[in-house]
Amino acid sequence: YFRLFLEKYIDHPAEKLNAIGLNMFWTTMEKRDIEDRWSTSKGKSFFELLLEGFLKTATALDPSKSSSKIVFNRLYSLIQKYPTLSLTEVLKELGESFLTNFETFLESETRNFDMEIFEFGFGISTWILRKLGDQKAFEAWMMRLERFLEESSRRAGFTTVAVKGVLSFLSGSDDSIVSKEIIRNVLRIAIQRSWQLLDDISSHTSAINLITELFEAHPNEMKYQIKAMLAQEEVRLREASLQRLVVFWKLTGFKTKNSLKISRLEDIVDFELLEYLENEHPVLRQIAKSWLIDSSEWYQRIMDPLLYNLIEQCSLFTTVSKRVFHTKEYDVKLVFDIFRKTKHLISNNVTQYAKFVLESRLSDTLIVQGYNLLVEEKSETN
Repeated sequence: YFRLFLEKYIDHPAEKLNAIGLNMFWTTMEKRDIEDRWSTSKGKSFFELLLEGFLKTATALDPSKSSSKIVFNRLYSLIQKYPTLSLTEVLKELGESFLTNFETFLESETRNFDMEIFEFGFGISTWILRKLGDQKAFEAWMMRLERFLEESSRRAGFTTVAVKGVLSFLSGSDDSIVSKEIIRNVLRIAIQRSWQLLDDISSHTSAINLITELFEAHPNEMKYQIKAMLAQEEVRLREASLQRLVVFWKLTGFKTKNSLKISRLEDIVDFELLEYLENEHPVLRQIAKSWLIDSSEWYQRIMDPLLYNLIEQCSLFTTVSKRVFHTKEYDVKLVFDIFRKTKHLISNNVTQYAKFVLESRLSDTLIVQGYNLLVEEKSETN
């Protein structure tokens, strides 16, 4: 019954009836948890035939129409549930047609602003490209993502979907297929757009999530881009970038207040903000000073990364006679940088710093790091 039903509707000329038939089969299949072991009269597995049907229908339907959402959704669910499905010659042709149609839709000025369609479309396109494994197709799609990100500043939803599309695309792609220059250009724009979302209070949650995900996947590029944003020639742009760092630091404070783990991204933000306490430009300096004043209740969050980095530099070895040696050289440049930043903190508010030193206990983060250091020392001694 399933075989006849699926084969009848997969080539039905009426697109809506085709979509309805495929959707009915998918729903029934999910409820009954059908396994991919029965072949059809065409010599294909049910899932291969179902994939062919969904690809054919998704390519034929206009993505801007609400009726196409269910087909995109089911197709996306199918490839997520069965990622090992392969592309036959017929499916490759359908996949290439889908990519062409979806790119045309992205470039259309009259496109429907349905974020789910974009999410499903990006996911399907990424899966198809991985299966095709064509270098030119990869690079063309990356350039398409780059253009889409350039345009995405008009709406936060575009940025969210596009950045997630970039992360999804790069997470399973072979670095040798796409040139490093193209990857870096796309990441640069993705990171910039994610930080710009902090300008809109309604997009704060999305911005924090995207920035965090980008840092976890590409930490070095995030560090580089943060410094690049703060090194722009126009003071207006540097001011906006610094304000975004302040917003990020404050927002993440609520999430990490009770965490034992110091976020490396917060470390970077903390260090950059401290750098501007003695900046020569009055506006930039005032932003940093205001951040310091507003953060009096979170003073430990400012100090912990400085102290943590000093402790992290330690690698001790104790001899039988209880003599202690450092087993690796200190990063002298980093140590002097930390001392300089601490001096900036003290000079900007001596009372607050003195209160912190006299009244604050060691944070759990530093205690754990110190304990780990002692454990490592003991193990080396043994």
